[in-house]
Amino acid sequence: MFVASVMSLWGTLHRHLAALRDLPLRSMANIVETGDLTPENDPTSSHKCHMFRSPELTALLERHGFTIEALAASNALTTNLEPLLLELRQQPDRWQTLLDLERQATAQAGYVDGGTHLIVAARSGPVAA
Repeated sequence: MFVASVMSLWGTLHRHLAALRDLPLRSMANIVETGDLTPENDPTSSHKCHMFRSPELTALLERHGFTIEALAASNALTTNLEPLLLELRQQPDRWQTLLDLERQATAQAGYVDGGTHLIVAARSGPVAA
């Protein structure tokens, strides 16, 4: 079994949308095109990482003999809501509802690229019957 969390291109852009205001447009286009975040295409960042789209991550793992068991997002509904999250944490029933909604939403195929990270569980070898 293989379990990993990698940065999501679209979810990270959603989380850090202010970069669109601050970065040169060519830098933003390069980051979206390649998925690579480096000091060369973002002079304000010391990061050197690759942000994945879900089809790209799935193809990479399948190319190396893995079968995807589960693929989900993290931090999808809750992105950019820090003040509200602090408030909801003080209300256990509402906090639990938010966690339940986040779990449901992030497992939806149409939402998987919406979180800041992609979480994948994959199995190597033949598929179990």
